[in-house]
Amino acid sequence: MLTRIDYRYDIVIQSKDIRQLLIDLYKKMARSYCRQTKRTGYQDKKTKEYVTYETSVEHKSKSVKSIVYLKNEECEAKGRKPASYEEDVIRFEVQVGNNRLYYLEKEKDVPRKLWEYFRHQHYVDQFAKYMFPIYYTETFYKLDEARKIIRKSL
Repeated sequence: MLTRIDYRYDIVIQSKDIRQLLIDLYKKMARSYCRQTKRTGYQDKKTKEYVTYETSVEHKSKSVKSIVYLKNEECEAKGRKPASYEEDVIRFEVQVGNNRLYYLEKEKDVPRKLWEYFRHQHYVDQFAKYMFPIYYTETFYKLDEARKIIRKSL
């Protein structure tokens, strides 16, 4: 039985500085959306201290998790060499958990079969619902630049 499905979208950005800058900008995004709360770190079980994620940010609820992270750095942190398709990548990932799959099966009559969740439209719908409202796709502007653009439009 299907208990979790992950959807991902990888973007290759050659510059490590730009990748890190994007992660830093994403950390400043919405605190919560659709019952997903932002997590930028975790509490260490031994020391009980809060440890900040350096290269990722996630929004998490009981049933869905939206994550943005640097795949290259994640591989290195796990002590393995990144594969060729993982190098210089920012990964956007939506994890649909067991609770959400159960809800879709019972309330929306979506069968809990892999072929149902492998459809391209379902992939697009999950990103549109859980990723795009949190991590904007438009151009970022500094505040003073945005004000200039607004003043010119008046």
